[in-house]
Amino acid sequence: MKKLIATALLFTLAACTTTTGGTSGTSTSGSTSASCALVAKADAEAVVGAVTDTPVGTSAPAVSGVADSASACVYRGANGVVTIALVERSTSRADFDNVAKQVPGAQPISGLGDAAYGASAGTGGAGAATVLVLKGSKYISVAATSTSKTGDVLLDGSKTLARTAIGKL
Repeated sequence: MKKLIATALLFTLAACTTTTGGTSGTSTSGSTSASCALVAKADAEAVVGAVTDTPVGTSAPAVSGVADSASACVYRGANGVVTIALVERSTSRADFDNVAKQVPGAQPISGLGDAAYGASAGTGGAGAATVLVLKGSKYISVAATSTSKTGDVLLDGSKTLARTAIGKL
């Protein structure tokens, strides 16, 4: 389970630091990442406002015991960032629930995938939100931050993005 948590964090961090064009490692740009195919630019813009860059995707090779494959996609805008991460691994509901409990303030979300959790935070009009969804053997993470939207608004938008993403699995 610790490997699964570390892997999800690793892919989210890797996506956030990747540059367009992929200068090294497994970095790529645009739709070459499986997770970039899950959410359109217009969907991301509905959550954080205008996206100013081409979405940046990254993928990683299989890691035995952690993930059969994984990818993340980042949509960056002047006022916010949306990251979609997809980890394909046979994950039990109990393991997924334990991963979600590691997110501060995570609460169950009904009607989204086989299981889902979400959390939001923020002050002074700026916010952040995370939604984790288990669908079959796939695990999706949607994270959004904004300097102009509250955490609750971002959480609602992240739920919508998660619904869109799981609809494309």
